[in-house]
Amino acid sequence: IHFTKFENDKGESYLTKTGLKKNDKFVCLIVRSGSYKKKYFAEWNIDWSYHDYRNSEIKDYEEAINFLLNSGYWVFRMGKGESTPLKISNKKFIDYAYSDDRQDFLDIWLMANCNFCISSGTGLDDVSIAFRKPIVQVNQIPIGGMRSYYSNILYIFKKLKKKGEQTFLTTTEIIDLNLTHAFRTNNYKEANVEIINNSPQEIRSVTEEMHNKLVKEKAYDNNGEKNQKIFWEKIFSSKKFNTDGRWINEGCKIGSKFLTDNQFFLN
Repeated sequence: IHFTKFENDKGESYLTKTGLKKNDKFVCLIVRSGSYKKKYFAEWNIDWSYHDYRNSEIKDYEEAINFLLNSGYWVFRMGKGESTPLKISNKKFIDYAYSDDRQDFLDIWLMANCNFCISSGTGLDDVSIAFRKPIVQVNQIPIGGMRSYYSNILYIFKKLKKKGEQTFLTTTEIIDLNLTHAFRTNNYKEANVEIINNSPQEIRSVTEEMHNKLVKEKAYDNNGEKNQKIFWEKIFSSKKFNTDGRWINEGCKIGSKFLTDNQFFLN
Protein backbone atom coordinates (compact mmCIF):
# COMPACT_ATOMS: atom_id res chain seq x y z
CA ILE A 1 0.00 0.00 0.00
CA HIS A 2 1.45 3.35 -0.99
CA PHE A 3 0.45 7.00 -0.77
CA THR A 4 0.78 9.22 -3.81
CA LYS A 5 3.11 12.22 -3.75
CA PHE A 6 0.05 14.47 -3.50
CA GLU A 7 -1.18 12.55 -0.45
CA ASN A 8 2.23 12.57 1.26
CA ASP A 9 2.60 16.29 0.60
CA LYS A 10 -0.83 16.83 2.15
CA GLY A 11 0.08 14.85 5.28
CA GLU A 12 3.48 16.46 5.67
CA SER A 13 1.94 19.90 5.22
CA TYR A 14 -0.35 19.16 8.16
CA LEU A 15 2.59 18.12 10.34
CA THR A 16 4.46 21.32 9.42
CA LYS A 17 1.38 23.40 10.21
CA THR A 18 1.13 21.66 13.60
CA GLY A 19 4.75 22.46 14.41
CA LEU A 20 6.68 19.27 13.73
CA LYS A 21 10.09 19.58 12.14
CA LYS A 22 11.47 17.13 9.59
CA ASN A 23 13.10 14.65 11.98
CA ASP A 24 10.62 14.94 14.86
CA LYS A 25 9.13 11.67 16.11
CA PHE A 26 5.44 11.25 16.78
CA VAL A 27 3.19 8.64 18.35
CA CYS A 28 -0.49 8.06 17.62
CA LEU A 29 -2.73 7.14 20.55
CA ILE A 30 -6.14 5.63 19.90
CA VAL A 31 -8.32 4.70 22.88
CA ARG A 32 -11.59 2.91 22.34
CA SER A 33 -14.77 4.36 23.85
CA GLY A 34 -18.43 3.90 23.03
CA SER A 35 -18.80 7.37 21.53
CA TYR A 36 -18.02 6.58 17.89
CA LYS A 37 -20.66 3.87 17.50
CA LYS A 38 -23.29 5.86 19.34
CA LYS A 39 -22.74 8.97 17.24
CA TYR A 40 -22.21 7.56 13.75
CA PHE A 41 -24.34 4.41 13.89
CA ALA A 42 -27.33 5.60 15.90
CA GLU A 43 -29.71 4.90 13.02
CA TRP A 44 -28.79 1.21 13.12
CA ASN A 45 -30.82 0.93 16.34
CA ILE A 46 -28.33 -1.50 17.86
CA ASP A 47 -27.42 -1.76 21.55
CA TRP A 48 -23.66 -1.37 21.20
CA SER A 49 -23.08 -2.10 24.89
CA TYR A 50 -22.41 -5.72 23.92
CA HIS A 51 -18.74 -4.76 23.55
CA ASP A 52 -18.42 -2.09 26.24
CA TYR A 53 -15.98 -4.47 27.94
CA ARG A 54 -13.39 -3.20 25.42
CA ASN A 55 -13.61 0.45 26.47
CA SER A 56 -11.13 2.30 28.67
CA GLU A 57 -10.70 5.80 30.10
CA ILE A 58 -8.56 8.33 28.23
CA LYS A 59 -7.37 9.88 31.51
CA ASP A 60 -5.55 6.64 32.34
CA TYR A 61 -3.15 7.34 29.46
CA GLU A 62 -1.86 10.70 30.71
CA GLU A 63 1.21 9.25 32.44
CA ALA A 64 2.24 7.49 29.22
CA ILE A 65 1.64 10.66 27.20
CA ASN A 66 3.76 12.74 29.56
CA PHE A 67 6.54 10.15 29.42
CA LEU A 68 6.55 10.40 25.62
CA LEU A 69 6.49 14.19 25.65
CA ASN A 70 9.42 14.26 28.08
CA SER A 71 11.26 11.81 25.80
CA GLY A 72 10.98 14.14 22.81
CA TYR A 73 7.97 12.68 21.00
CA TRP A 74 4.93 14.50 19.71
CA VAL A 75 1.68 12.72 20.61
CA PHE A 76 -1.50 12.76 18.53
CA ARG A 77 -4.62 11.62 20.36
CA MET A 78 -6.65 10.03 17.57
CA GLY A 79 -10.37 9.40 17.37
CA LYS A 80 -13.62 10.46 15.77
CA GLY A 81 -16.77 11.46 17.61
CA GLU A 82 -15.04 11.34 20.99
CA SER A 83 -16.88 12.66 24.05
CA THR A 84 -13.96 13.35 26.44
CA PRO A 85 -11.25 15.86 25.51
CA LEU A 86 -7.81 15.55 27.10
CA LYS A 87 -6.29 18.78 28.33
CA ILE A 88 -2.51 18.53 28.48
CA SER A 89 -0.63 21.81 28.39
CA ASN A 90 2.22 20.97 26.04
CA LYS A 91 2.62 22.15 22.47
CA LYS A 92 3.74 18.65 21.45
CA PHE A 93 0.45 17.11 22.54
CA ILE A 94 -2.25 17.37 19.89
CA ASP A 95 -5.80 16.37 20.82
CA TYR A 96 -6.34 15.69 17.15
CA ALA A 97 -9.73 14.04 17.77
CA TYR A 98 -11.05 17.51 18.67
CA SER A 99 -9.09 19.47 16.06
CA ASP A 100 -10.77 21.35 13.23
CA ASP A 101 -8.11 19.74 11.01
CA ARG A 102 -9.31 16.20 11.74
CA GLN A 103 -10.33 14.38 8.57
CA ASP A 104 -10.58 10.79 7.44
CA PHE A 105 -7.52 11.05 5.16
CA LEU A 106 -5.30 12.31 7.97
CA ASP A 107 -6.63 9.57 10.27
CA ILE A 108 -5.14 7.04 7.89
CA TRP A 109 -1.99 8.96 6.97
CA LEU A 110 -0.97 9.67 10.57
CA MET A 111 -1.46 6.07 11.68
CA ALA A 112 0.57 4.92 8.68
CA ASN A 113 3.48 7.30 9.32
CA CYS A 114 3.84 7.43 13.10
CA ASN A 115 6.95 6.08 14.85
CA PHE A 116 4.66 3.79 16.78
CA CYS A 117 1.06 3.48 17.86
CA ILE A 118 -0.55 2.98 21.26
CA SER A 119 -3.96 1.37 21.04
CA SER A 120 -6.55 -0.20 23.30
CA GLY A 121 -7.65 -2.38 20.40
CA THR A 122 -9.93 -0.80 17.82
CA GLY A 123 -10.28 -0.64 14.04
CA LEU A 124 -7.94 2.25 13.26
CA ASP A 125 -4.86 0.45 14.58
CA ASP A 126 -5.14 -1.98 11.65
CA VAL A 127 -3.74 0.86 9.54
CA SER A 128 -0.52 0.81 11.59
CA ILE A 129 -0.35 -2.95 11.14
CA ALA A 130 -0.79 -2.61 7.36
CA PHE A 131 2.14 -0.18 7.31
CA ARG A 132 4.29 -2.32 9.64
CA LYS A 133 4.42 0.16 12.51
CA PRO A 134 5.25 -0.97 16.06
CA ILE A 135 2.22 -1.17 18.33
CA VAL A 136 1.73 -1.01 22.07
CA GLN A 137 -1.64 -2.61 22.76
CA VAL A 138 -2.98 -2.09 26.24
CA ASN A 139 -6.21 -3.14 27.95
CA GLN A 140 -6.31 -6.15 25.63
CA ILE A 141 -9.37 -8.31 26.16
CA PRO A 142 -9.96 -11.16 25.58
CA ILE A 143 -6.56 -12.82 25.65
CA GLY A 144 -7.50 -14.94 22.65
CA GLY A 145 -8.01 -11.83 20.55
CA MET A 146 -4.28 -11.12 20.39
CA ARG A 147 -2.73 -10.54 16.98
CA SER A 148 -0.05 -13.07 17.79
CA TYR A 149 0.97 -13.19 14.13
CA TYR A 150 2.20 -9.59 14.12
CA SER A 151 5.92 -8.94 14.13
CA ASN A 152 6.25 -5.87 16.34
CA ILE A 153 3.66 -5.61 19.10
CA LEU A 154 3.71 -5.36 22.89
CA TYR A 155 0.64 -6.47 24.86
CA ILE A 156 -0.72 -5.98 28.34
CA PHE A 157 -4.12 -7.30 29.37
CA LYS A 158 -7.15 -6.26 31.34
CA LYS A 159 -7.43 -8.33 34.52
CA LEU A 160 -10.36 -10.47 35.55
CA LYS A 161 -11.62 -11.51 38.97
CA LYS A 162 -14.73 -13.07 40.37
CA LYS A 163 -17.05 -10.46 41.86
CA GLY A 164 -16.56 -10.18 45.59
CA GLU A 165 -13.13 -11.79 45.48
CA GLN A 166 -9.74 -10.10 45.82
CA THR A 167 -7.49 -12.30 43.71
CA PHE A 168 -7.27 -12.10 39.94
CA LEU A 169 -7.99 -15.06 37.70
CA THR A 170 -4.98 -16.99 36.47
CA THR A 171 -4.54 -17.80 32.80
CA THR A 172 -5.61 -21.38 33.53
CA GLU A 173 -8.77 -20.16 35.28
CA ILE A 174 -9.58 -17.85 32.36
CA ILE A 175 -9.28 -20.85 30.04
CA ASP A 176 -11.44 -23.03 32.31
CA LEU A 177 -14.17 -20.34 32.35
CA ASN A 178 -14.14 -20.22 28.53
CA LEU A 179 -13.16 -16.53 28.60
CA THR A 180 -10.13 -16.64 26.30
CA HIS A 181 -12.48 -15.81 23.42
CA ALA A 182 -15.24 -13.93 25.25
CA PHE A 183 -16.24 -11.22 22.76
CA ARG A 184 -19.44 -9.98 24.38
CA THR A 185 -20.07 -8.07 27.61
CA ASN A 186 -22.64 -10.65 28.70
CA ASN A 187 -19.99 -13.40 28.61
CA TYR A 188 -18.33 -11.75 31.61
CA LYS A 189 -21.58 -10.96 33.39
CA GLU A 190 -22.76 -14.54 33.06
CA ALA A 191 -19.45 -15.77 34.47
CA ASN A 192 -19.86 -13.34 37.41
CA VAL A 193 -16.52 -11.79 36.47
CA GLU A 194 -15.37 -8.22 37.01
CA ILE A 195 -13.08 -6.52 34.47
CA ILE A 196 -10.22 -4.33 35.73
CA ASN A 197 -8.56 -1.89 33.34
CA ASN A 198 -4.81 -1.38 33.19
CA SER A 199 -3.54 1.24 35.60
CA PRO A 200 -1.90 4.48 34.40
CA GLN A 201 1.40 3.11 35.73
CA GLU A 202 1.07 -0.13 33.72
CA ILE A 203 0.29 1.80 30.54
CA ARG A 204 3.25 4.12 31.06
CA SER A 205 5.57 1.21 31.83
CA VAL A 206 4.80 -0.74 28.65
CA THR A 207 5.07 2.48 26.63
CA GLU A 208 8.53 3.02 28.10
CA GLU A 209 9.37 -0.59 27.22
CA MET A 210 8.54 0.04 23.56
CA HIS A 211 10.58 3.25 23.59
CA ASN A 212 13.57 1.36 25.01
CA LYS A 213 13.14 -1.37 22.43
CA LEU A 214 13.12 1.09 19.53
CA VAL A 215 15.67 3.62 20.74
CA LYS A 216 18.02 1.62 22.93
CA GLU A 217 17.42 -1.79 21.32
CA LYS A 218 17.13 -3.11 24.84
CA ALA A 219 16.52 -6.86 24.83
CA TYR A 220 14.68 -8.89 27.46
CA ASP A 221 16.79 -10.30 30.26
CA ASN A 222 16.79 -14.04 30.96
CA ASN A 223 13.92 -13.76 33.43
CA GLY A 224 11.84 -11.80 30.93
CA GLU A 225 12.38 -14.44 28.25
CA LYS A 226 11.49 -17.19 30.73
CA ASN A 227 8.21 -15.46 31.62
CA GLN A 228 7.34 -15.05 27.93
CA LYS A 229 7.82 -18.77 27.37
CA ILE A 230 5.72 -19.73 30.39
CA PHE A 231 2.89 -17.44 29.32
CA TRP A 232 2.69 -18.82 25.79
CA GLU A 233 2.78 -22.39 27.06
CA LYS A 234 -0.17 -21.60 29.33
CA ILE A 235 -2.27 -19.86 26.70
CA PHE A 236 -1.57 -22.60 24.16
CA SER A 237 -3.24 -25.08 26.49
CA SER A 238 -6.53 -23.45 25.44
CA LYS A 239 -8.05 -25.50 22.63
CA LYS A 240 -9.78 -22.40 21.28
CA PHE A 241 -6.50 -20.48 21.14
CA ASN A 242 -4.45 -23.06 19.28
CA THR A 243 -6.99 -23.95 16.58
CA ASP A 244 -6.86 -22.82 12.97
CA GLY A 245 -3.07 -22.93 12.75
CA ARG A 246 -2.51 -20.22 15.37
CA TRP A 247 1.15 -19.31 15.60
CA ILE A 248 3.25 -16.85 17.57
CA ASN A 249 5.52 -14.44 15.76
CA GLU A 250 8.71 -13.97 17.77
CA GLY A 251 8.07 -10.21 17.60
CA CYS A 252 4.79 -10.54 19.50
CA LYS A 253 5.60 -9.99 23.18
CA ILE A 254 3.82 -9.46 26.47
CA GLY A 255 5.04 -6.51 28.53
CA SER A 256 8.03 -7.77 30.54
CA LYS A 257 7.35 -5.76 33.71
CA PHE A 258 3.64 -6.51 33.38
CA LEU A 259 4.30 -10.26 33.57
CA THR A 260 6.76 -9.84 36.42
CA ASP A 261 4.25 -7.77 38.41
CA ASN A 262 1.26 -9.99 37.56
CA GLN A 263 2.48 -13.52 38.11
CA PHE A 264 -1.07 -14.89 38.05
CA PHE A 265 -0.89 -14.71 34.24
CA LEU A 266 1.89 -17.32 34.49
CA ASN A 267 -0.08 -19.68 36.77
